[in-house]
Amino acid sequence: MKRIIFMLLFVLLASSAYAQKEGHLHLLAVSETDQGMVGSLADLYLQIIPGEGRVFLDTFPLTKLDTQMSTRFAKEIACNYYEINCDRYDFIYTIRAKSPIVGGPSAGTAITVLTASLLLGEDVNESVAITGTINSGGIVGTVSGIKQKIEAAKTVNITKVIIPKGTRFHKENESLNETLDLLEYGKEHGIEVIEASFFSEAMHHISGLEPEDNEEDIAVTKEYNETMKKVAFTLCNRSKMLFNKIYSTNDSEYPIGVNMSNMGIKEYNEGNFYSSASYCFGANVRFNYLVLNQTNAHVGIEKIKLILDIENFTQEFNSQKLETITDLQTSIIVNERLAEAQDVASKLNRTNDHSNFAYAVERYYSAISWSKFFGTGTKKIIINQETLKSSCEQKLKEADERYQYANLIYPTNFDSAKDLLSDAIEEMGRKRYDLCLFKASKSKAQSDMFLSLLGATEEDLEDVLDIKLEAIEKIIVDQNKKGNFPILGYSYYQYSRSLSNHEPSSAILYSEYALELSDLDVYFEQEKKVFFKIEFTKEVVFFLGLAIGILVGFLLKKDYINIKNK
Repeated sequence: MKRIIFMLLFVLLASSAYAQKEGHLHLLAVSETDQGMVGSLADLYLQIIPGEGRVFLDTFPLTKLDTQMSTRFAKEIACNYYEINCDRYDFIYTIRAKSPIVGGPSAGTAITVLTASLLLGEDVNESVAITGTINSGGIVGTVSGIKQKIEAAKTVNITKVIIPKGTRFHKENESLNETLDLLEYGKEHGIEVIEASFFSEAMHHISGLEPEDNEEDIAVTKEYNETMKKVAFTLCNRSKMLFNKIYSTNDSEYPIGVNMSNMGIKEYNEGNFYSSASYCFGANVRFNYLVLNQTNAHVGIEKIKLILDIENFTQEFNSQKLETITDLQTSIIVNERLAEAQDVASKLNRTNDHSNFAYAVERYYSAISWSKFFGTGTKKIIINQETLKSSCEQKLKEADERYQYANLIYPTNFDSAKDLLSDAIEEMGRKRYDLCLFKASKSKAQSDMFLSLLGATEEDLEDVLDIKLEAIEKIIVDQNKKGNFPILGYSYYQYSRSLSNHEPSSAILYSEYALELSDLDVYFEQEKKVFFKIEFTKEVVFFLGLAIGILVGFLLKKDYINIKNK
């Protein structure tokens, strides 16, 4: 009988352990008072149970809607970073505070860390607190009121506070230019204050999990370098050809084109082939426009031929079967350029619209150049209309949530992100799922850029970009190990670096594009890790109970026979 009781207890305990994970962290917040903003505390609780990927949030006092959306974002970051399939579980977050706290995304990193710790089965050190938003790539973003939050931390058993990197020095008095070193201020209150760039660094202090080594350099594949070099050479060689056709001109487009052509040659000689191709493409548009202008070309006749060429090449290119992530990214790049060229060409309504016609022509030649990447990938995955549609729908959902989140935090017109989102929906309706995936990714990236720059000053841009590039490097290294070198993500990464010195804002935008487009494999038939060994559906519970009943009946019968024989 003891054996039966022991087995029943074991099964029940095991079921309970797998069926639910629970954890708690202190949240650092600020509250509005008659004396201004003061530090405040709240409690964050999380339960993870078998479910369907839903997120529930229970708060008291009630918080703003942006807190709810930042909770969903934080969960998504934790699941994606550790490649855990979270569609099988429900997440129940509870936030409790003694007084109303200022709503906002500043609990994002704490929520991400608690979520990741429970998913990985790690213990949570409740004497550590974190403040910081969570951004794409797992980056800890800036927040306000850190001094007040440190003051609040000393009122409970918090010995360590993690703050976003770059926020160490707090301006006490703007007019007097007085600053306060928050690390030293923490020591005065018996609290160790530590700066962190990535939530994985905070994981080390919360759960003891060592952050992954990010020192490994990107190993650019031979196939990428050789192919991208050909693309750049083709486009830059076309620049020379078009330049040689130009007579003397005073048009303002001429010096711009010459400068871009020179930049293309410079980047080519330095081995930055994507940047080279981009600059030479820009030069080609301007040079072709000048050639058309001086010959007074009749656009109407040439337009019909161009549209037919685009349609024929589109049909020929899309007849090929997608087999690798490289094929998919090539399809995105080529079809995006072909669609744009066709759209611009079809809208030409003047026989002398040389500017738009030149752009359409060069976009078409650019598509042909990029098509050389098709078939250069190695690792095959399942890519078909069904998986492409699924990836499109998932990315649309992510992009829409991110746009709504950004719009809630700072209500304004994010026209570009909103337009891209609308375009992505239209592409889904046309069943051009690769372009849907691409445009939704770019929309999400633009919203992420805004969120990343919240509270940042002009002086902060360099640090923000450096952290973004570090995050991209890690993703690209990981993808390369899987055999999925991200040609599009790496190209945007390279271009971001080339823009960093003279256009930091544009560089950050391209870094966001790189983050979004470097790990597309997550949408295509790749098994993710699970942390529950059993999914406790109603059917599983029924059959488990039946099995336990049969086992107990068998053991009882056996014990009865043993007693009877005695």
